[in-house]
Amino acid sequence: MGSAVIRDQFAEMYVAGVLADAGWNIYLPHRDVGFDMIATFAKGDDIAIRPCR
Repeated sequence: MGSAVIRDQFAEMYVAGVLADAGWNIYLPHRDVGFDMIATFAKGDDIAIRPCR
């Protein structure tokens, strides 16, 4: 087997899965223009919006 393959997408999907398990909503942009994903979390009348790189 050759050298290890770098899997950037795997890391992003893993983090998205962990956030989703914790109750966050994950939005993945169609094109990467600065953010890998946007996460939102609603609690009562408040909503947190977090862009992730």
